[in-house]
Amino acid sequence: MSNVDSDPETLVYDVMPFARNLGIEPVSVGVDEVRARLGWTEGRCTGGGVLHGGALVALADSTAAM
Repeated sequence: MSNVDSDPETLVYDVMPFARNLGIEPVSVGVDEVRARLGWTEGRCTGGGVLHGGALVALADSTAAM
């Protein structure tokens, strides 16, 4: 990403629009650290309201790609 000072969401969603579909919210994107979050919704859960493992892996993978 060319400008780490830009708005994190704009930066990430421009190069990785699937992150928006997943509901991943970039918090900060920098050279040494990236932070993102994924809110709990019933649609991202398995039985019993537990966040689906695939959602967590998608968060980790997308954050690492940032």
